Parts: sequence; C-alpha cells; structure tokens
Amino acid sequence: MTTAEWEAAGVWYRVETLCDGRSGEAGESRWNDAQRRLAADGWAVALVTARSGQSPSSPEVAMALACIDRDRETVAAALHNPVSACGSQHSGCSAFRSRVHQNGGECQWQLRTFAVVFAVHDERLELRVRNAPGSAVYPELRVDVPSLGHWYGTGHTMQQHWPSSSACLELGPFYPFDNGVCGLGTLAIAGWCTSGGWALWVDEQRTPYLHVAMNAPRLYDDDARVKRPPTRRAWSVGHENAHRGTLPLLDARWATAATDDDDPNDTRALRARPVSVVTEALPVGDDMLRIQSRLAFDYEPVWHPLLHTRLAYAESTVVHMGLGVGTPPDARGARERLLDGMLGAAAPPSASPPLWLLQRPIWTTWAKYKAEVTQAQVLAFAEEIVARGLPRSVLEIDDRWCSAYGDWRFDADKFPRPQQMVKRLHALGFRVTLWCTAFVERQSGAYAEGCRRGYLVNDGALFPWWQPQPVAALDVTDAAACVWFVGRARALQRQCGIDGFKFDSGEPCWLPRQAPTLLQLRYPGEYTELWLNRVVWPLMQPLDATTTAAAADDAVLPAESRAATSTADTAAGHRASPSVPCLWRLFDRFSYFGYDNGLASVVPAMLISGVLGVSFVLPDMIGGNEYGEQRADDALMLHWLYANALMPSLQFSLRPWDFAPPVEAAMYRALAIRDHLLIASGLLKQLAEESCRTRAPMARPLWWVCPQLPPAHSVADAFLMGDDLLVAPQTTIPDKDAVDRVVWLPPGDWWQYPSEAIPDDTASAAAVGTLRPVRQCRGPVAVHCRSVLPVFIRCGSALARWALREEAGAMCAVRMPPVSSADSG
Repeated sequence: MTTAEWEAAGVWYRVETLCDGRSGEAGESRWNDAQRRLAADGWAVALVTARSGQSPSSPEVAMALACIDRDRETVAAALHNPVSACGSQHSGCSAFRSRVHQNGGECQWQLRTFAVVFAVHDERLELRVRNAPGSAVYPELRVDVPSLGHWYGTGHTMQQHWPSSSACLELGPFYPFDNGVCGLGTLAIAGWCTSGGWALWVDEQRTPYLHVAMNAPRLYDDDARVKRPPTRRAWSVGHENAHRGTLPLLDARWATAATDDDDPNDTRALRARPVSVVTEALPVGDDMLRIQSRLAFDYEPVWHPLLHTRLAYAESTVVHMGLGVGTPPDARGARERLLDGMLGAAAPPSASPPLWLLQRPIWTTWAKYKAEVTQAQVLAFAEEIVARGLPRSVLEIDDRWCSAYGDWRFDADKFPRPQQMVKRLHALGFRVTLWCTAFVERQSGAYAEGCRRGYLVNDGALFPWWQPQPVAALDVTDAAACVWFVGRARALQRQCGIDGFKFDSGEPCWLPRQAPTLLQLRYPGEYTELWLNRVVWPLMQPLDATTTAAAADDAVLPAESRAATSTADTAAGHRASPSVPCLWRLFDRFSYFGYDNGLASVVPAMLISGVLGVSFVLPDMIGGNEYGEQRADDALMLHWLYANALMPSLQFSLRPWDFAPPVEAAMYRALAIRDHLLIASGLLKQLAEESCRTRAPMARPLWWVCPQLPPAHSVADAFLMGDDLLVAPQTTIPDKDAVDRVVWLPPGDWWQYPSEAIPDDTASAAAVGTLRPVRQCRGPVAVHCRSVLPVFIRCGSALARWALREEAGAMCAVRMPPVSSADSG
C-alpha cells in the first residue's frame, strides 16, 4: 500500500475499532477479532499493549498497534490511551490518537505525574516512561504470539520445546544462566523469528533490567475469571536447581496428538512432547510475548542471584525492540532479518572450528570419570579407543586435572608426568584439551595472587557453584586481569603441549550480589561478552606449530564454550557469540529420554542454536552425564548414538563397549554412516564453509527448504544437514507396541538411505559398497519408517550421486569428486 492509502480513513477506522479501551478478557477477544479482520486485508499485526506499574492491576496506559505492509515493508503504529487523566475509561482513540511512520517520529502522553513515550525509528521501536515517581512505573511491550505464527528463539532452556512458542516461559529476568531462571539456560538471546515472516529482537544493552515472558501460563481462571498471582519461583546456582523441576512447561494445547489417520499430511502426531519428569500440571499459555524494562532486578515472584542488583545502564525504564519482516516474508526470511537486526555489521565467523574437530569424535573424561580422573585412566581410555580402531580428534581432560581450581598446574598426585602423557596421546593420534573455568578457589595460588592484584570480583568474595569448594570469579571487566589469566594458561600450554581448551562457566548468574566489578557491568550479559572476547578468543589463537599437535593451517585452536549472548561492543572490536568460531556446547544433558534436558531435547536445542546464528553446535555427550542416580541403559545409549551420528559434531565419554554388544555394534554403524554421508562425501566441509560465508546453520529445521508449508513448522525430532540430507532419529522413549515412527518429508523426491545395510564392525565407510535405497518417496508427505535412524537423501542431489551411486546414476552419471586426504582427515 502507498503512504496515501496507509493514511486513508479506512485504515484508521480499523485501528479505532481495535482501540476501544476495553481490558481483560473482553479486550483480548476484541483484539483477536481485529487481528482476523486486518489479516484478511493483507496486514500483519504485532504490538498489543504497553503497561506501566508493578502491580498486576496496574492500568494499561497505552495500546499500540503495529502493522507491516508486506509489499512495501512499511512500518507504522497507531497508539491509544484508554485511561483519561481522572482514570475513567473512554471509547475510541480520538483524544490521544497519533501516527508514526517508518521515517521516524515520537508520540507522548502526559498521564498524571509521568509521561509515556512511543517512537518508531527505522524498524526500531522504543517505549519509555518519563518522570515516573519512584519505582512505581515501568514500560512493558506485549506482542500477540499466535497472529505471527510459530516462534523460534529465546535460546536454550531446560525443557527445550519446538517451536519456542509451544512452551510457557514464565516472566523473569533474562540473562545467560546455568540451569536457571524459569528454565533459561546458557545461551540466552532475546530474539525471535516467526513462521509468519516476522523478526523481533530486544537490544539487551539498552533495555535496563530486561524481563521476558513467552506464552506464560494464563493467570485467569476460565470459569471464575479471577486473576491468580504468578507462581513464585526461587533459583540458586549449580546442582541445587536440579531439584526445582525443569521449566518452561509445555503448553497443554501441544501435549495431545489426536490425528487423522486418513490424511498422510496430518502432522499433529509430531507435536506431542513427552517429558521424563512431570512435576506440575501442564498450563495453558496466555499467547503473549511480554518484554519489560524495570528499575532494577526487582520482580519479587522470582528469586534469583541478581535480585535487587543495580547495574550501570545508560538509561532507565525504556524498552528498545527491533521489528522487521523477512524477504520473503516467511520463517527463513525472518531468520535472516533477525540476524541482520541483532548482529548488524558483525560478520559471520571468519573461520570454522578445525575441520577434523567437526569430522571426528571428541573423547572426554567427564561423564565416565568425573572429578576423580587420573593420568592412568586417561591413558587407558585412549588405548581402548585406539585398540578398537575408532576415529578421534581430541581427548579432553575434564574437571579435575588441576591441583586447585584457578591454578594452571596438573595435580602431581593424579598426573605425575603430564608432559609424557601428552606426548603419548599425540602419538596415538589425539589432540589434547583441558577443561577450565573463570573460577578460583581459596586454596589455590591464583586466589592469593588474584586478591593481591585486585583481579577477582568483589576482592575475592567466595560463592557456591556446582562443586563443593566455594570459589571467586575472575573480574573480566579488568583487562589486566584477563591478560594475567590468559598468560598463565599459555604458560602451561607451552610447557606441556596442550592443544586447546574447554571453557566452562562465563554466565553472570555466578557473580556475587551487586556484581562489584572494577568497571560496573552495563548489563548482565556483558560478563559473558567480555569472557568470550578477553579470554576465550585469545586462547583460541594458534601457537607455534612445533609446540602443539595442531595442523599448520588451522585458523583457530580447538575450543568449546557454552555461555552466549547476541550482544557485542563492536566499537571495542568485540565479537558477538555467533561470530566466535568455537564449538558451542549444549548444557549438560541428563541420562534419560525426554524433552526435559534428555535425549529428545538435543534436536530442538541444536535447531534453536542455528536459528539464532550459532551454527557450530556440540550436542554434549552421547548418553548424557549420568548425574546423581541417573544411569544410561542400553536402549538410551543405542538411540543416542544414532541420534548424534549425523549432527555437526559428536562427543563420547560413556564407553559404548561397556554396554551390551548391540550398543557397541551401533557405535560402529553410526560412525560408518557419518563417515559415508558427511566426511567422505565432503558435505561436512561444504556446510562449515557455507556457514562462514552466509551464516546458514549446518543443522537446519525442516522449514528451511519449505518455509511456507505449515506442516514443516512444528517438526521437533528431525533436521536437515544442508538442503538435501534429512535425518529423523528416534529420540523419544521407544514404545514396545510400536513398530515404526512417522517422518514428514518436504516437497521433492527422496531416497530412503539404507542405514541398516551399513556394516556394524568398522567405523569407516571404506567397506560400504554399492547401496540400494529402501524406497523412493515424493513429498510433502508423512511416511512410516521402521528404523532407529531414518535418513532421506534428495533425489538428483550431489549427495545422492555419491551415496547411492547405482540408483542415482540412472538419473545423472555425474559423481561428487572425492575429497583429498587432508580434507577427510
């Protein structure tokens, strides 16, 4: 529509019909009616309500409507104040109506003793409160969730549901957390794209004390229409939170899966979300995204480590949110607009992690040996791997190899000859990495030196974490402290030939109350940003090639990290998390099936990472971490092996040969399938390079190739590697009565790959001969598969010509050229 048409009376009439001052359930019904009318006329509707005041009964001081003309991408807003100066309701918006167009503008209302300001500037929306008395007023933006389709974003959560809008994320503070607030995890990014083509993101640096809720549990009783108070929650740090239940809960409307067996495209069965541990009745969500800026972390219903903490924000009581439509206006286009809006000029990673780190398994000591690990166990573990002819990239020596937390010295009792140990591991074909954190314990030499130099937060104040010893945190706002930390790590690296590091922690949730750092943090995620840019990134830079076993052409050293945000001080040369080319590890998975941080959560967490720009995903350890009384059984281990086989990277700690013989056989078959489809074909290298060029994720949701088809929007247990390889592992509890599972295929012709025909006595694809596909299917269609690892390859693709030479050769005789030995590792 043209600007003249936009200003026509008909458009404003629709806005006036919407903004009639109604509130509560009646107002929401009126809003939904207006949504449908506007959608029928080709409009998409976004913002709903701005509210001020801390009390749930605080009045709505502004009602906002934002529409985008999909053809011209025109952003505009009409606003309405339903509360007069004396507090009475009045209909229509003639008294306070204003107009804001894409070229900028600002509207202000004076309400009693404070003012509400709303502005639009180049797709960025601002809602602020001015001259508010005390802490009684704060701004909140609300977005109607269903009207924009399915939503993808938020980051990692302890219950990981797909799409993100199928979960009920309760209102709470928003920053990276270790198993934390309302289920929020280590990768916390306040950005979303939707299947309707919308992208929304919050500027976390400029929105003070950000609080977010996505489809939070409804507080209205459907019968009595009585508003209930929100559920009170308390979150500490470390293992203590494991006993508080896993959140966010699934919306009850997604928990049932009634299907039409006569409709092959009915994918409602794919929407069922089983969990392993159910501690609360499933709620019904309120269908709103709520974004608040508060005067402090002062939301009393949620206790968390930074409650009542005040930081050095430049502004107060203002929400800065970006809003845009993708080109084209679908989920994939919205994802591109989201990354452009969040990251701006920040480039995709200039390099990928070392290719061999993606291709071959990482072997780590943690799940098997925990903190009791010794040099003898490390060497015995390595010898067992080599004796079985298994591929290897890194042997990762996890917690606790050091003499004390914070000291860069091996424990002399547990690791009496570390240099000889590293040389032996190198000779066996392993690179060697060490686990590290930002923490130091009182008994360490680093603690005394750090306190003396002022390099620790709050002069070395101790706090609890996931291990028994209290620790203090490195003050990453102090550049000299980071240089000191990196220098100590480099000294050990040169002394022993260490090839890289696994970086644990980095989240602000561990900091003492008020976070008394040398330079006051400007927002919580700044701690994560500085940890990544002043510690992780410097320690990823290559050393002299004679010092370590790293390949001479590796752009970066092997590294894992977990804490991530989308923010970066580009003026200081900082990289946003998605621009750091390390492996981004999912939070420690639990050893059971289910979306509550079990096996079923791995695929949606990996997909969310890619949507938010984090492509190089490490899906944690096969079989989980075996915490507490949890133990992986044969069924879980077998399914986890196949589930991870075709992901961007994979990691072992639990030894498959400690389980029943079928599990060890599954390990060989899974690795041979990986070798055949990802490594020998060159596909993994191609995808890594594409991610660096275009920010495309390596592992992609099914809507990536058909973003306008609704069945693709809610598939949570399948993914694409590139555009031509579809992987649908069985990640939920096997049903003893079921003989198959349903897989939805996007449009096109697909071969089903014969996974069961791959040899199960070698990890190499060298023994794979000519394969005949199980069958050919034409999508879009839902098909039944009798396989623990259904895999489909697009007919006519380069991968099909490589993997299924005989059948695909009838269509095209061209073969994908073999990769060089250097590329294949």
